[in-house]
Amino acid sequence: MLELTANTIHYFQAPKDYFWKWVENGTVLEFANGRTICYREDLTFILSNLVIPDQVPVGTILLLLCACKDNYKELFEPDSYLFKLGYLPVYTEEEHIFVKQRMQQVLELLALVNALPFEYRSGLKRIALFQAILEREGGYEGKRLKSLTNEFKSGSLDEQVFGFQRELSYTLVNSDIAPLVYALQQFQDTAALELKLRTGLSVLPQPAKVGLPAPVPQDLMEQLAADLKTAGIARLSKKIIAALNIPMHLSGSSDQSIGGVSDISNRGHFDKLLLSELAQDDLVLTARLANNEALFLQREAMPASQQQQWHIILDTTLKMWGMPRVFGLAAGLAFNESKKQVQMDAWALGGESIVEVDLNSRQGIITALEQLDTGFNCGPALKKLMTEQVSAKDKYILITGSHYQQDAAFMRAFGQVKAQLDYLVEVDRDGRIALYETLGKKYHLVNQALIDLQETLFTQNRTLRKSYEVAGLPAMLNAADFPLLFPASKIKLHQQTVFKYAGDRVAILTLDRRLLSWQHKDQGALELIEQVDSGDAYFGEAKGFLLLLVRNFAAATLKIYQVDAANQTVLVNTIDNLQAVHTCFDGGLFHVSTADSVTAIDPFTGHQTSSRFTVETIKKAAVIPHFQVLNQVKKLINNGYSVVNSAKSIYVHTAGKLFVDQRELRLDPHGRFLTWKENGMGAVEWITPAKRETMEIAHLANLKFTKYMWADGSEAVLDSRGLLHLKSSDTRVAECTLLLVLEKTTAGWSADGKLTGNPYFTGNRQTGVMLAADFYAAYIQPFIQRLK
Repeated sequence: MLELTANTIHYFQAPKDYFWKWVENGTVLEFANGRTICYREDLTFILSNLVIPDQVPVGTILLLLCACKDNYKELFEPDSYLFKLGYLPVYTEEEHIFVKQRMQQVLELLALVNALPFEYRSGLKRIALFQAILEREGGYEGKRLKSLTNEFKSGSLDEQVFGFQRELSYTLVNSDIAPLVYALQQFQDTAALELKLRTGLSVLPQPAKVGLPAPVPQDLMEQLAADLKTAGIARLSKKIIAALNIPMHLSGSSDQSIGGVSDISNRGHFDKLLLSELAQDDLVLTARLANNEALFLQREAMPASQQQQWHIILDTTLKMWGMPRVFGLAAGLAFNESKKQVQMDAWALGGESIVEVDLNSRQGIITALEQLDTGFNCGPALKKLMTEQVSAKDKYILITGSHYQQDAAFMRAFGQVKAQLDYLVEVDRDGRIALYETLGKKYHLVNQALIDLQETLFTQNRTLRKSYEVAGLPAMLNAADFPLLFPASKIKLHQQTVFKYAGDRVAILTLDRRLLSWQHKDQGALELIEQVDSGDAYFGEAKGFLLLLVRNFAAATLKIYQVDAANQTVLVNTIDNLQAVHTCFDGGLFHVSTADSVTAIDPFTGHQTSSRFTVETIKKAAVIPHFQVLNQVKKLINNGYSVVNSAKSIYVHTAGKLFVDQRELRLDPHGRFLTWKENGMGAVEWITPAKRETMEIAHLANLKFTKYMWADGSEAVLDSRGLLHLKSSDTRVAECTLLLVLEKTTAGWSADGKLTGNPYFTGNRQTGVMLAADFYAAYIQPFIQRLK
């Protein structure tokens, strides 16, 4: 008991000439300049609820209480009074240097604490704040400090505590500031301390280092479709698979994992019980199972399937040159794709030569296309192959042209090996393909089809807005049909970036390499191409298509975009190894001059012919001869608004309003429209994002996306095209996109197909349109409420 009394007196007794003291008979604690720090009851209440060691002195708590005041620097002048504590005459030289350095660190921590939002440093929240700052690893029960506080609260020691003062020493000063110096090492800034108060963690846990799975190999057909050289043959192969309906026993799809029902037995698995048995009473069923009286279905056993190797034999002789050669190779690829279980071997037959080809890789397909032989028929090579390679267990498919029946030399060789072949595929220049089974004396026609080769091989369309299934992208970027029209953004009018086509329509290539199109003054832009390759641009128009040639001189490549604005499709042709110096469009062709010649390029096929232009005349040709007045374009695209392409902050204001910088998203009193309005009160932020980062999107490299993330998982993405994408952490709320336009009412779109706002941006759509107030209540307000 005597020890507790002595410790209590020592703990609460004020030092002489220190920064704090007891006044008003021990009811008030004052700073050295006479300002009130707190009342006795406030101090004892805080100490009673802290779980810290009693080695943390009262002076440490009082310094933290000073920092919790809003205007603590003006109120207590801590820089001046605490600085003096570094120059006490009782210090040695080393102690003086040490205290001076540590006092500066204490002032840094006090400033860090004072920078917290007021809610964290007022009222009961101060207890959690002091606990976070003063607690140590391992934790403490805090019983000794509670005992000292209870003894002090009793009042029995007031005379000893308030009637005397302790001597000021280096040890006393150092014990007061040491916990704060240690805390500064734990919390380098206010954000770290706020994180500790909100989550109980000083540092957010890092994502687990999980190794990425091995990339899934791209499907062969996808590889071929992505290459302009082989895209046609991929489309033709798919059409052959669909049209020819390859037999099941050829493709292997008839191999079933289970047979039919062959019998009924009194033994088996419970999942094979007859349904009638399940209708029995529980006790009856149990008795029948125990006595082997219950009946089970018995499946028939499938015969052991013998794995067979399939082989494709391609005729590449003279009469197969041209379209039949491509048609035949596409047929071989179709059979190879259908037989997924086992890859097929393939040979290209010439008059005498036998070359093994690979139909399982893109490069192998390209190499197979290059196989040409000047022989008149492949009979000798076929006979040699079947003699050397034939196996009774294997299957063989011969692909040739319909001409073989008129070639006597071939028919002699074919007759000798016909019994060893299993199937014969005939292809013709007119697109006819037939599949015969050759077993027996007569051919058996299995299937036939007629395919438009010209359309399949040389016409390629892709949707203008592609869907990129990439994690983290706003829903709008994966939307097949984004209904909102775009605002005029990042536009510099120039002859090489502006083109008038299809009457009064105007196409503009923006600074961020997007191709936009305007049709009416009262409607926004349609995004024809979301990303055009870098290079000089040249426009043209033919056959109802908008044509755009992009010349990359350094890379010696040309890209020609064929845009069908009405159907929202675009075709891209790439021409390599052509270093164009000058370019113009005339007579439905692009005319390109190199260092010593001029070439005319058909924009629809990429076919190159000699041009009627010379190097000199092409330099003088007008790039856009029919377009003269840029003012007409200005009047068409400028509708009295500006676009926000970048912002410093996105946050929710204390009034529950969404802000981008100092622009508030405002719903008019009648709930008819949404606008972004300047609002000075936006300087007061409330709920700010915890993290901000720049998103890198490979297929949109010229656009800038800035993602803002809140602690609850909600996200906002600022799109440099003038779009704001909102994604709530509440998965029940659909993602939405808002246009960031000023001086004009805006528009919005949600991922579940709803839209609202100015008809200038909605295009006067009639379906899925919501009143602005309903749209705000369904998507914007839940986003804000989730943050609150």
